[in-house]
Amino acid sequence: MEAVTIYAEPRSANEGSLAKLRARGYIPCILYGKKVGSLPIKVEEHVFSRLLTKGTGTRGLVSLHLDGDMIPVVIKEIQRDVLKGSIIHVDFHQISMKEKLHTRVPVVSLNEDTILKEGWIVQHQAREVTVECLPGDIPENVVVDLSGLRIGDTVHARDLVLPENVRLVSEPDELIVSIVAPRRAEEATEPEEKAPEGEEPPTAEGVE
Repeated sequence: MEAVTIYAEPRSANEGSLAKLRARGYIPCILYGKKVGSLPIKVEEHVFSRLLTKGTGTRGLVSLHLDGDMIPVVIKEIQRDVLKGSIIHVDFHQISMKEKLHTRVPVVSLNEDTILKEGWIVQHQAREVTVECLPGDIPENVVVDLSGLRIGDTVHARDLVLPENVRLVSEPDELIVSIVAPRRAEEATEPEEKAPEGEEPPTAEGVE
């Protein structure tokens, strides 16, 4: 996966409150790393949002352009406003392109329509798996082909075909996808219990 470049600026204490910074269209961030320590920075909100929707998402490699330097990073944490859902803070983690890391990669299903045409159901048990690789080898996704699967068939993490130089870290037995029969539209109903002959059923006032 190629790194996506995003521009960042240093963030100083005299810029005012974080709320004012957000009002100007910036997201307050922290860059962590062995070389930089803990560095307050800021990125433009619309740029970061575009990164999430059209770039690497939250799992890929990002090249942070800061003060003329290109710093390879990954997104460690995104904090959102509980009510509005807007991004209020981001943590970036500086990485080495020569050191392997653990990261989550989305699992994408192919030919799911062939299963649905049969009237069967595809149950997605896990949408991501954890892998280990160099930052430059992080795959955009891992593909699982559902064609040829039938009711009762399953796909586990060990069945996934990973790119070269990428190692599975998730439990091999972790269930990814299963094919099941559709539930019956009508469920059998239990017959109502009748009161013994000669006895009146209890009224609402007599039920505790």
